[in-house]
Amino acid sequence: MREFVFFSNLMTITSVISACEALGDESLGRQLHGYVSRMSFESG
Repeated sequence: MREFVFFSNLMTITSVISACEALGDESLGRQLHGYVSRMSFESG
């Protein structure tokens, strides 16, 4: 996941989560969860 530098917002994260689900990529989903936790994204 760190191969590319990108700026993300909640819309980007939501789209990537949906893609992980569609692909069944649990590993990438877990990486994304860690990224969101580190970046302190909050809902609302």
